[in-house]
Amino acid sequence: MAELAGTLLSLATVFVLVWLALLLISILFLTGLAAFAASIQIKWTSSMKQGRGGTL
Repeated sequence: MAELAGTLLSLATVFVLVWLALLLISILFLTGLAAFAASIQIKWTSSMKQGRGGTL
C-alpha cells in the first residue's frame, strides 16, 4: 500500500511540474506574441505618419 502511495505521489509531482512548465511556456509565448504585435503596430503607425501608407 505504501508503494502505491509513493507512486501516486511521484506521478502527482511530475504532473504538477509538467503543468507549471506548460504554464510558463504559454505565458512567455503570449508575452512574446504581444510584444511582437506591439512592435508591428508601432512600425505601422510610424510609417503612416511618414506618409508611406503603412506598408511593412
